[in-house]
Amino acid sequence: MIQLVIFDMDGVLVDSERVHYERRKRFFQRHQFQLTDQQLDKMVGSNANDIWQALIPTDTEKREQWLTIYREDVRAHLMDYDAIRDAQMIQFVQWLHQKAIACALASSAPRLLIEKCLADIGLTQTFDAILSGEEVAYNKPNPDIYLKTIEKFPLIPKHDILVIEDSTIGIEAAKKAGLTVAAKETSFTKKVNMDQSQADIRFIQPEELEHHYFQEN
Repeated sequence: MIQLVIFDMDGVLVDSERVHYERRKRFFQRHQFQLTDQQLDKMVGSNANDIWQALIPTDTEKREQWLTIYREDVRAHLMDYDAIRDAQMIQFVQWLHQKAIACALASSAPRLLIEKCLADIGLTQTFDAILSGEEVAYNKPNPDIYLKTIEKFPLIPKHDILVIEDSTIGIEAAKKAGLTVAAKETSFTKKVNMDQSQADIRFIQPEELEHHYFQEN
């Protein structure tokens, strides 16, 4: 019986992955970085540090300069998360909360963006634990953020935990932590040919999860 559901944020609670994708694409074009669509696709679900580590692996000073410029661009284009909310997923979180099933959020995003998103979509007080990729040594696809999240629920065994992800690296992180993963399929994940093959189940509507995992609750 599922006692804890851990949510990713971007692409799960809000349709923000496509917004991040287009912003990154414009940024790289504006600064004359020649990136292929495949390179952009692989950045989905990643974080700024890992993106720039991959782009500029050896020149630390240059990488830090571009990382600063990139982060300034992110802050200059903060999105209205309420406008891109997934109403059904938000209702699902609220349904779990009402049924006293623990909910946590584990996102690669900076804490600033997590707090803005939850405020915009009205879930600030809903989650029992919230972790940002800034708070772990190694971000997704490493399992650190999920391992640190489940440490906050020591009485819940791993087999009673469900993770909801959308990106390849997020799914990989959760599986490395030994957790069951449900992958959310969207028009965007199909557009970028997101590999969700490691997930235990794929779904489009959260009602599918209710029927599959929560009929006993």
